[in-house]
Amino acid sequence: MNKKEAILAELSSVFHGEHDVVRLGYVKHLSVKGDAVAFSLDLGGSAYNERHAYKQQIAALISGLDWVSSVDIGLIPRSQSAHPHQEQGVDQVKTIVAVSSCKGGVGKSTVAVNLAFSLSKQGYSVGFFDADIYGPSLDTLIHLPPEPLGMIDEQLIPKVFQDVKLMSFAYTQDPSEPEPAVMRGPMVSRLIQQLLTGTQWGALDYLILDLPPGTGDIHITLAQLIPIAAAMIVTTPQALSLVDVIKGIHMFDSLNIPTIGVIENMSYFLCNDCDKRHYPFGEGAKNYLEKQYGFTNTIELPLDRVLTTACDHGVPMVLAYPDHFISAAFHAITQQLVEDLKKQGDKKIPHLHYANHQLTLAHHDQTHEIDINALRLACSCALCTSKAGLAIQEDAVPVDIQPVGQYAIGVQWSDNHASLYPHAALVELAYA
Repeated sequence: MNKKEAILAELSSVFHGEHDVVRLGYVKHLSVKGDAVAFSLDLGGSAYNERHAYKQQIAALISGLDWVSSVDIGLIPRSQSAHPHQEQGVDQVKTIVAVSSCKGGVGKSTVAVNLAFSLSKQGYSVGFFDADIYGPSLDTLIHLPPEPLGMIDEQLIPKVFQDVKLMSFAYTQDPSEPEPAVMRGPMVSRLIQQLLTGTQWGALDYLILDLPPGTGDIHITLAQLIPIAAAMIVTTPQALSLVDVIKGIHMFDSLNIPTIGVIENMSYFLCNDCDKRHYPFGEGAKNYLEKQYGFTNTIELPLDRVLTTACDHGVPMVLAYPDHFISAAFHAITQQLVEDLKKQGDKKIPHLHYANHQLTLAHHDQTHEIDINALRLACSCALCTSKAGLAIQEDAVPVDIQPVGQYAIGVQWSDNHASLYPHAALVELAYA
């Protein structure tokens, strides 16, 4: 076996779908000069992340041969591919929005389903993907006949309810004998990828992702696999839930996905004998997130038997009770969501700069000076706003300034304190 044959033998162990990349004709222009190997990959219409993942996998494989010292792999552009691209998976989805909670049991899936059907009622084409493998809930929230999934062109056909396309791991199971998903993380990630990209979603305005609780493999896999435009966070008033929400916001920041709205579920209830709101789990979580992170699309949803009844009957609240004030709240959230997503590309992010004992904010092509002491006193963290207060050094200056997501700027002070300033708060200081 010569060196070229040895390379092809190695590449034949890499599969793209049901066949290896050599058999599919994806390996082009193979050249072996001494211990240097070079070739191109024609992966057709594969998504960006998939193309580069294959490149890294193959590079590592060929580099593992003891006689190879260098590997040069080129990716043939999709426009020049010999394999015609067929629209599939999420290729025709305009906007993908993730709904997350990080803490289980806060009503995230209920909220996510109603957001999807609210968008549909406003005239948008919508899909809904249940990304929870361990505890899928879509088959409970939407009651459909127990029919097996169909396939066309090797892709799953999503189920449809009231014009919304639906896909869940639950649809792949026998409803009469459901089996628990006993899998490790990597296997779950692969399954999620297959379900999402292997579904024939067609042309959609919005695809809503109902993420599982936590900040694990599935979240990272989806963020790397598809372009998620934004995230909506669902929480409850308790401090325990709020702590996890903050972790979720930071996770989305690290994945470069902006969080653009917060829904505080089970926030209050209305007494039968009065119109007063009662807060059995305390209050303030929504207000804290608004102040600390600058969120404007926030809302409180009540504990209400009507919402529970709709869930139990397998029909979204916005369809079962279209005139109810909770349905109106869902419509308000989605209308603001649509507006916020439209503004994202035009959003002017302010920049904070400190040099020569001067603190300046650049915003809308203008520069404004901010008083350093005023900025330090404007910190709204728990330490600075507590009754006891935090002793602030009068001569504290910024030692590090970094953007935090697309909503705030973080400042590390010389007194070892860290502050987070929403863009709106900085602009208010600059124009004061």
